[in-house]
Amino acid sequence: MKPTACLTILLTTAISMANPAVSEFNGKFGALHGSMDSESITSLEGSISWPVHECFGMQLDGLYSTAGQRSYGFATADDVDFGGVGAHFFWRDSETAMVGLEAGYVFSELVDSWELGIEAERYFEWLTLGGKMGVASIRFDSSSAPIETDKDAFFCQLYLGAYPVDDLWVSLIFENRFDNLFYGMEVEYEPPLPSLSFFANAMQGDHGYDHAMVGMRYYFGADKPLKNRHRASDPRNQLHSIQHGIGAYQAEMHQQIVKSAAQFNGGAEGSIGGSGSIGGQPGGGTVVIGPGSGPGAGSLVISSEPGPGSGNLVIGAWPNTGEGTFVIDPGSIFHFDFP
Repeated sequence: MKPTACLTILLTTAISMANPAVSEFNGKFGALHGSMDSESITSLEGSISWPVHECFGMQLDGLYSTAGQRSYGFATADDVDFGGVGAHFFWRDSETAMVGLEAGYVFSELVDSWELGIEAERYFEWLTLGGKMGVASIRFDSSSAPIETDKDAFFCQLYLGAYPVDDLWVSLIFENRFDNLFYGMEVEYEPPLPSLSFFANAMQGDHGYDHAMVGMRYYFGADKPLKNRHRASDPRNQLHSIQHGIGAYQAEMHQQIVKSAAQFNGGAEGSIGGSGSIGGQPGGGTVVIGPGSGPGAGSLVISSEPGPGSGNLVIGAWPNTGEGTFVIDPGSIFHFDFP
């Protein structure tokens, strides 16, 4: 018998012996609240899963979130609404393992991010080892920032979960997204109430990023222990990790902005000289900030276009860098370019 025929027979036998990937058409709906990168966030989540074949399944995910006031690039909003959609296609044997493809997209008016990857889980008696890996992308509407606001990068996530009892899940999570590391834990408990569970998730990472969420989920479908829901009903909703990646990258961006702004702060010594006019006609001028008679490290150029309050601050690489404090009054609009 040819090797290819043997392999085909083995795969066919393995598939026919596997437990169903999805036990029945089912779904879940959740609500959660907490903080992400020191700002409040409230989210609604939902998923539906169904069997495609005896050992293959599909799942669709949805997410809606409202995040508190935050700067996204150089745009600031009192509240930012996020939406998200995702999909999974997977092979699974509820007694041994799951392998599949997953994709997700989280978007808002100020920033959006998507991912495409593979996910897998290996089941043991009371342990689950899982993870996903692939490519991710993030796009901020504001392009004037000290780090990339359009970035594509490899990502990976690993988690190790345990079921001390069949209705309690405790896991440790590690993730690398856009070259930012963050880690934490998740707990979910299904009390002796029909189809209801309570959960919490907390993580921290590079650049001072952290989040902490608590919430509840309602499961649609047959009543079963939490372990069986995780292994025979629906895979994890991956949209939350995409949103957390946005928060982690935003924390890095915010830290770099603070460092760049600190370069403008300095002592009171030095001279301020200028040429041309500011405002009126012709509406152009240069302000030099520097110690003594040496050249300053910056020029403030006010455009001669009609209308007040339009300008750019350009910091040069002079040998004798000037020091000073730059203040933007409320209502002013400036754009920064960091070479």
